[in-house]
Amino acid sequence: MSEPIRYALRLPDISYGTEESPNGKYIRYEDYARLKAEVEKLKALTAEMDSTINVSQAACRKYKAEVERLTAFTTRTITPNEKLEVDLENCRIALRVKYEEVAKFKAEVERLTNNCNYLDQKLDDELDKSAMLCGQVERLTKAGDVMAGVIGLPVNSVQSSALIENWKAAKEGKQ
Repeated sequence: MSEPIRYALRLPDISYGTEESPNGKYIRYEDYARLKAEVEKLKALTAEMDSTINVSQAACRKYKAEVERLTAFTTRTITPNEKLEVDLENCRIALRVKYEEVAKFKAEVERLTNNCNYLDQKLDDELDKSAMLCGQVERLTKAGDVMAGVIGLPVNSVQSSALIENWKAAKEGKQ
């Protein structure tokens, strides 16, 4: 921006008019219009710069907040948290207790499974014995029926009829 030429009024002793003067109160209209246009242009430029500065300041505040948040996060992460460490140790202890309980339950399941297997084997053995005894009872019953038939011959009819009656009662489980 160039400095305008200043003018002062000439006194009426010689002639009316203007003359250049560094301390003059007047400037030409063309210089005034040019200066006014430059002022408007600088005001617009200043407003644009203010807007850019405001946007930059907002971005700076945002980045500063992010830096503070990340600093707090890294500090919190790096600094040992005693309460969390105590909670973690308590969880580890509880987990060990649970593992011990699970081991006890597994041992109990194993013991009960072995007992069931043993009892199943004993039951199978007893069922085999029972089947064998049923076979023997059936064979003996048939043999007794044959003997009762032989006794029932008319040799001694009074004695034989008593023996046959006793056999029939024994067969029915009354004796």
